[in-house]
This record gives sequence, C-alpha cells and structure tokens, in this order.
Amino acid sequence: VFEFDAAYLAALSDAKSAVELVECRGPDFCGSLGDDVCGRAVAVVGQPRDISILRRPCFSNLRLLQCSSYMHTQFADVPLHITIATYQPDWEHVYGVEPIAEFVLAAAFQWNYRLSQAASAFTACAWGGDA
Repeated sequence: VFEFDAAYLAALSDAKSAVELVECRGPDFCGSLGDDVCGRAVAVVGQPRDISILRRPCFSNLRLLQCSSYMHTQFADVPLHITIATYQPDWEHVYGVEPIAEFVLAAAFQWNYRLSQAASAFTACAWGGDA
C-alpha cells in the first residue's frame, strides 16, 4: 500500500482479517521487500516511488496496480500481466482518497475473464432445448 491518508488506511483495516496489507513507507518504500512477501502480492494500491520494483521476478502473482495520483503511471513501465486501474482526479478542485469506480474493476474482469461470453455459453448449455 503506497497510500498514506489516515482515513484510507483505516478503511482498509477492515480487510486485514482477509488479506495481508504491507505499508510501503520510507526510507526504501518496499524496495527491500523480501521475495516471500512480494510473491504473495496480488495488488498494489497507490503509486510506487520506483515503478521498476514491479519488474522483480517475485511479483509474478501481481495482477492489479491501482493508483489515484496525478503522477501518471507510464504503461510501458508496468509488466503486461498487471492490470492498471488509474483515476486521475481534478487536482485543482478535488483531493483526497478517491475510490476505484466499480465499472473500472468490472471492465478489468470482463477483459481478462470474458465473463459475458462465459455467461452466454453457460446459459445456452444449461437452459438449451436438450438440457
């Protein structure tokens, strides 16, 4: 987690019983994270100070990079197996913790898992004329 707003971290604390949260604060911002820990990582919340850490082999299970920063992530710097969900706030008028819109995650799931095609195939089979 690279976000440090107190309210945001408090909201995430409810999930601690189901997931392991690792806060990436200075001085190295998780640059020295052990292979065992980064190997369990499936999502990064916030903008890493050094985006190249995502290219470490131990991050092979990482699937989501969610950031809400005006410091735009360069897509070429992120490994192809990672879905990027970014929200660019109106930095002149709005600041704070911005949630990921549900449609962004829905689109990511649709793109990666082709849910509508799977649902259509299931419906055609399960309720077909010869079912």
